[in-house]
This record gives sequence, structure tokens and C-alpha cells, in this order.
Amino acid sequence: MPALLIVLGLASELASLPLAADALGLPGLGWFLLLHSAAAVLMAAGGVALLPQAYRRPRWHGFLFVALAVFCVPVFGGVGLLLGVLLGLRWPRVVEHSPYARVDIPELPNQPLHVSPEPQYGQGGLVGVLLDSPDPDKRVRALMATRQMPPRAAVPILRMALRDRVDDVRLLAYSMLDRMEQRINDRIRRLRAGLQVTRAASQARVQRSLAQQYWELAYLGLSQGDVLEHVLEQAQSYADAALALEPDDSGIHFLRGRILLQRGLMDEASQSFARALEAGMAADDVLPYQAELAFLRRDYPAVRGFLARISPWARRNPPLSEIAEYWL
Repeated sequence: MPALLIVLGLASELASLPLAADALGLPGLGWFLLLHSAAAVLMAAGGVALLPQAYRRPRWHGFLFVALAVFCVPVFGGVGLLLGVLLGLRWPRVVEHSPYARVDIPELPNQPLHVSPEPQYGQGGLVGVLLDSPDPDKRVRALMATRQMPPRAAVPILRMALRDRVDDVRLLAYSMLDRMEQRINDRIRRLRAGLQVTRAASQARVQRSLAQQYWELAYLGLSQGDVLEHVLEQAQSYADAALALEPDDSGIHFLRGRILLQRGLMDEASQSFARALEAGMAADDVLPYQAELAFLRRDYPAVRGFLARISPWARRNPPLSEIAEYWL
């Protein structure tokens, strides 16, 4: 049915063509408009029937659109609308859209002259670069990488760089070490200045902070030789002063035990760790140091005893996991 209507419309359109030459006269114009309008109505009726269902609503809008398009453009309007619009809407070409796009491999700006089979920071890490790399720039970059490391791990690497044969590497390592030490010394100066004006209720807190700052100088390895011994003595004296004000503070007992252990005072360190446990310190924090004390005394059964008392969860965490696996 739609095809018959379109064929009749095309026939009417073709029949109106001879009258187009006489369209200047009133009778010819009337017949031309009549046949042309009939062609527009017939082709619009057939064309709307070819439209997909979604384009047929509202019903009269699609019909009027097709009819006006055919009427306003004689001959070519109907043919063009039929071929260019109706067929395309009825039987569209299906194009599959892929979520992936093909991207050409970009050209690199340059090619390395030599590719090492080992990564720059492979086995040996930064220490290997500092010891073996002949390029000073690589050694400088290795030092800069230590800023992303914990200070406890970075300080030995920086001290190793103090023996480098290139001035720039040595000066950079010295400046980084000096900056770390200067920050701690600045905190110590502020705490000592505030100690004189602090109320009695806060004296223990300031004394404890001073002990912690001096201990950090020793723990990080920023002090060595006679300076290290002086730093440890200062840390112990401030810890003792804090304990005189708060004798039941488990944290201060624990800190004092670590200071004494570093100084090699085994018996006093053992007593401090025991007092820390009595004051409520978590056993998982104290028992590893008591095991270390037992090891230094060559009391190996006691080492196993202390490690066995540590909770299974804590024994699974490195670096204690490997130690517990060996001893237990």
C-alpha cells in the first residue's frame, strides 16, 4: 500500500510537468497546482507509512512535514525525500561502536645509549648506586631519593655518602644530615627554654619530651662517639627527672629502658622494662626488647620464652616474624 501511494504520487508529479510550461496562464497554473498537491498528499501518505513507528507520533506532524517538503520542491522534493530520508530512517546502516580505539605507538624523543640489565635501584638499592655508579648525578639523585625514606634508614646512607670522592655529593649528604640534626636541636632548645617557665604540673611532660628528643638523636644515628654517649646521658637524665614526677608512667619507663639498653647497662634496662610492664605497657611492645636483652646475656632459653609470650598477631609482622620463626 505505501509503495502504491508513492507510485501514484510520482505519476501525478510527472503528469504535472507538461503543465509547468503553461503555468504562466491561469488555467495551466490551476491544473499544475492541483496535480502537484495531489502528488504531495499521495507521497506524504505513502512516505509516512514507511517511517519507523517512533516517527509517526504525533500522527499529523509527520504527514504535514512530508507533504510540505514535496510541495515546496517540485519533482526533486519527493524523490529526494524518498531516497535520502525515508529509506535511511527505515533501513539505517548499523555501525558497531567499539569502546577501544587504535592508537599508534608514539616515537620516543631519544633512545638510551646503554640499557642495563639491572634496574637502577635493584639489588643493593641506593647503597649500590653510591658505591658503584661512576656518574655523580646518579649518586646525587640517590641521595635525593632518601628523602622519601624513614630517617632511621636514610641516615646510614647519608653517612656513607660523606666519604664520596665528589664534593657535590659529600656536601649534599652533609647538608641533609645537618638539616635533620638542626630540627631536633631546635626543638631541644625550645623545650629547655620553656622548662624554666613551665608550671609544676607540666614539668614531667616537658622532661619526657626532652628525653625523647635526645633519644632521637641517638636512635637515628645522628650522634656518634663521645657525642653519642653525651646524648644518651642527657636522655637518661631527663627521663629520670620525668619519672621523679610521674613514677607510674609506663612510657617513660619504656623509653628509659631503651636508653639504658643502648648504653649497655643490661641490669638497669631490664628493671625499666619490667617496670613498664607493671605500669601497663603493652607486652607486645616490651617483650621484643626483653628478648634482645636475654640474647645479649647469652640466655637463649629466656629468648625463646620472651618471644613465645608475644601475641601471634605481633609475631606475624616483620621484622619480628623472621626472628620468631628462627627461635620458635
